[in-house]
Amino acid sequence: MRQWVVGLVLGWSAVACGGSVDGSTSPADGEATPARATPADGAGSAVDNASSAADGSGEDSANGVAPPARICNGSDETRLALVQYGGFRSILGGFSELNGSSYFAIDGHCQFWVGDETLRGLRTGTLDGERAQAIAAELHYGELGGASSYRGNLDSCIDCGVSALRAESTILYNDGGSPADATVPPLWTEAFVASWALWSQLDGQGTPAWGQRPTQLLALRELDTQYLAGASEWTATLDLEAHAVQGFEEVIRSGFPTDAAVLVEDEPTLQVLDTLRRGALTADPYAQSFSVRDAQGRVYTLLLRDDPPEPIVSDLRALLPR
Repeated sequence: MRQWVVGLVLGWSAVACGGSVDGSTSPADGEATPARATPADGAGSAVDNASSAADGSGEDSANGVAPPARICNGSDETRLALVQYGGFRSILGGFSELNGSSYFAIDGHCQFWVGDETLRGLRTGTLDGERAQAIAAELHYGELGGASSYRGNLDSCIDCGVSALRAESTILYNDGGSPADATVPPLWTEAFVASWALWSQLDGQGTPAWGQRPTQLLALRELDTQYLAGASEWTATLDLEAHAVQGFEEVIRSGFPTDAAVLVEDEPTLQVLDTLRRGALTADPYAQSFSVRDAQGRVYTLLLRDDPPEPIVSDLRALLPR
């Protein structure tokens, strides 16, 4: 697939309107198929630990300083989330970036989900209570209400990438090009700096959730013969032709139907996609697609997306307007 087109779009938005994130890792280097994530030993006490800190039993309370509001309150709610959409949106952004070009979310049980628009897909893990409280302090969790009115150039820069940070019910917006002057609330700046550092940490800590969540597949008919040689054999029983959308050139001109994605839930097809995904990531740790050839010799470019569970996925998508 012509990934330089998509990469150019995303790369320009990162340089012109927002920062990049370092420290990310790839799951492709010889990892086994990930098992369903379960809380680590002692993780069941994470919420209790966080509760104790938030209830004033920690050192801060003893010194007369109120501890930060707690993230892990034992609920299923989205307690902390960051999502970014690139400027000059990718032509495939309505599929690959539906949850954001980069994002993370943490719920009240200290479980986190982190992802981006690449084949690296959804990663997940669990924080312990002490780390969750440290994150709350770093992001000024529970103290950001006064900074929520600051919008920078958000309402006037139509080409800028946009980030949104949600802490409890407070939402902060960042267009990546806001002026560095006295109008910028200090807590706003510190919260976004800390949140992107946290994205990198969670990205390195999380394990692939490919086998835990259903996968959305988008198949594009590939008519350019130069991609025939590099296409992998499609061995799954899923008929790609029955679900494929118009060729890449047509997508550039007209986009693709919003209902074009195929929900893949059966284990055999997920295993085929797992093998193909890992192969593509071995060649390119940040690959966004790969090509396959079916038994009739037809070639398709495949994109994959793994969605977090509800209510996380709905909360991510609600943060920024389309």
